[in-house]
Amino acid sequence: MAMMGRSNSMMHEGILRENKQMVEVGANFILSHPAPNHKPWSIMNKSDQAGFKKSLLAFDKILDIHTESLVEAAKNENWMAASKASHELMNSCISCHSMWRHKVK
Repeated sequence: MAMMGRSNSMMHEGILRENKQMVEVGANFILSHPAPNHKPWSIMNKSDQAGFKKSLLAFDKILDIHTESLVEAAKNENWMAASKASHELMNSCISCHSMWRHKVK
């Protein structure tokens, strides 16, 4: 999660500075990160692990969609669209956290 946060911060700063290379560098981790070598669903009770794992897989695709939109907008120097995509990306993160944070063991 720390790397996701740093990547998001770099993309946000890239939008503020209108620096498309900074956006692309920040996006690279989100778009190419490897699956964790630990079992992140193990932070949940057994009864919630399968659902949490499905959410992680679903949200991974959603994060990629918003990140790709952000990069495309930055490449076109459409900073308002990049900002909107960044907002959607952050809302996706917050949505997942909201759904699961109270179920962590």
